[in-house]
Amino acid sequence: MGAFLARLWRALGNTCPPGGHPFNDVAVTSIANTDIGCIYQLEITTGISPTAYGPNNYVTREQMGAFLARLARAAAP
Repeated sequence: MGAFLARLWRALGNTCPPGGHPFNDVAVTSIANTDIGCIYQLEITTGISPTAYGPNNYVTREQMGAFLARLARAAAP
């Protein structure tokens, strides 16, 4: 999900803020590592705990709605 949201952010013509994320369960070698850092820095996600993202967890409709609302808020001028 993080990769989708970050790619959508970029497709809207935006750049990701610098910085990473504090999540121990996202490997540095993961193809989504940079994207998860992007949505973390944009405050679109806080993970499932201060140090876990939950990359293998299912995303509920409510969570997806919250992600999209935060993405829209970040994109607002």
